[in-house]
Amino acid sequence: MPNISGYDICTRLKSDSALRDIPVVFLTALKEDKESRIRALECGAEAFLSKPIDESELAALLRAMAKISAASIAKGHEKERLATLVEERTRALNATHIATLNLLEDLKRENEARKRSEDALCARNEELSRFNKAAVDRELRMIELKAEINALCETLELPPRHRLVTDVPDVDIARGAPATRRRTRAVKARISATFTGC
Repeated sequence: MPNISGYDICTRLKSDSALRDIPVVFLTALKEDKESRIRALECGAEAFLSKPIDESELAALLRAMAKISAASIAKGHEKERLATLVEERTRALNATHIATLNLLEDLKRENEARKRSEDALCARNEELSRFNKAAVDRELRMIELKAEINALCETLELPPRHRLVTDVPDVDIARGAPATRRRTRAVKARISATFTGC
């Protein structure tokens, strides 16, 4: 062929992914051309025949090339099938990964909301505790003041109608904090001492 050799054609065929599985056989009239055989095989040729061609050798060579070509095509199909399978599995894994990340983000937001609720509840509990303590302190102070008024009434010998009720409910003692319970007992003791001393 003018301007291009069989070696060049073979190299081009084997470098093209769509054509590389086509078997290439070199023919030569020179039986002892060892360099040409080596060069042809290095270019990617599957076989090298010398003229005159032996028909049985050619038939055996063609059968072998057909088997090689079928195996190569099957290999290509298997490679494509595996690539498709890997792509599908990768897509599924990516979808699972994204779903997991979304779930983790939802859990994180839920935990943050729960923490804010718990913090708000703790703040309300502290506020309620302070309010209760202040209420108990006011109630105890009122009882102390009533006891003092009653003591003055006794000292001034005013009639009983001027006296104030100074009962300290036991329920407050049971529910109060230890310091509140101690103070309530102390107030009760002081009231008792005041009336027994008069």
